[in-house]
Amino acid sequence: MLSDAREFDELARTLAATVNASTLPAERASALVSLGCVFEDQLGDPAAAADCFERALAADPACFAAALMLERSLRAVGRADAADAVIELRTAHGFDPYLRSVLACEAARIQAARGDVGRAIETLLAAVAVRGRRFSTLLALSELATERRVPATAGRAFEDTATLLAAHAAGQTGPDSADIEDRLPDARSAMSTAAWLYRSAGRHYQLVEEGGPDAQRVFERACASAPACWNEWQLLHVTLPSPERRGSSKRRRPSATFARSSSIRCGNGASALSGSLGAA
Repeated sequence: MLSDAREFDELARTLAATVNASTLPAERASALVSLGCVFEDQLGDPAAAADCFERALAADPACFAAALMLERSLRAVGRADAADAVIELRTAHGFDPYLRSVLACEAARIQAARGDVGRAIETLLAAVAVRGRRFSTLLALSELATERRVPATAGRAFEDTATLLAAHAAGQTGPDSADIEDRLPDARSAMSTAAWLYRSAGRHYQLVEEGGPDAQRVFERACASAPACWNEWQLLHVTLPSPERRGSSKRRRPSATFARSSSIRCGNGASALSGSLGAA
């Protein structure tokens, strides 16, 4: 073998010939990655290696090895911004739901850190469409939107997460079941968490429009999700002050019609989750 004989210059020429002869994107990308590794590890030419990895990714954007090696190469020479861009590219071309979720969360963190919150949200929304890790990705989206004070997005993320959990607790299984069961192994915990998430959605929707239909809808779903352990007043009398008056304690009482209809579903039982909900 050429590599065994340490004839790395000849090995590089052989791989370069393979690259030139390749007609399939995946085959060309694989040969370029191998060539880049020879340049980096054996011939001491990091610039040539980075060029090979960039060409490999251009030939086949879904080539995971090319993306990994290019990111590693760019970070080694201090080009952090370019390396972060590679993570974003890997997110767009990942097929494994677990990996795509992890990459999307990392890419969103990077985007938000540099002030591009809108793009960070778009990154996570695109990853949510990939079934299998929607629960974890939605949690990351709700956390990001809450931290960055985008209440409409936070409300929708909390609501979608709650809906996913409620369906799971009701016995509906699917690609996302394993992701949910990693954190919430039984139906009771899934349902009570769904109720908490619906309530969190309502609190954020209230920041967009106090007493609006979105808040009313999710508060009603919270009651329906855990009727035995929710106190009507805890659910309905929790309107947060709007961002411009967070120091104020003024709160608006829900409509009498909604309060009456919800009390039928909720009853008056003390909430077993009152401690955690009070901190929400």
